Amino acid sequence: MVAETRSFERAAAVLEKVGEVPISGRHVGRVAQQCGRDLAEAQQARAEAHRQGKLPVEVANPPQLAVVEFDGGRIRTRLSLSRQRRDG
Repeated sequence: MVAETRSFERAAAVLEKVGEVPISGRHVGRVAQQCGRDLAEAQQARAEAHRQGKLPVEVANPPQLAVVEFDGGRIRTRLSLSRQRRDG
């Protein structure tokens, strides 16, 4: 709810109007920040468990090889023809 509104005050107003939950914007902010901290801690714990190899395999048949590709987009790595001639 908070992520879909522009402020904690607006989130509180929506919660009160739609969900009939009387709550202050300040309290919404505290709850949202605590949830954010809890999620960050859980993510950090999972990342550390992964680094230590303590997470169970979640894929029945893990692949032997993974390939990662990317598109260079508009990265120009070659000199233009006119620059090559000039600097040549």
